[in-house]
Amino acid sequence: MVSLDQLLLSTREHLDLCLQIVEAGGSVWLEPASVVTYVTPPPVVRPDSPYFLLRWSESWNVASLARAGSPSCGAR
Repeated sequence: MVSLDQLLLSTREHLDLCLQIVEAGGSVWLEPASVVTYVTPPPVVRPDSPYFLLRWSESWNVASLARAGSPSCGAR
């Protein structure tokens, strides 16, 4: 079983999934007329706020974008 790239911390997980599907011989389809709606999550409760702040921090976003752009990201 293949797992998602653990170095994509906060963004680009969908690209990792698509790359794995194609590498496994599958197809990824795009529907140009589709509309994506993100459901707003419930408010963050105080005990969860440290993780939320880390998960969406600038440092994790920058690290994820750098990983997504690295040659090793798509070559497993």
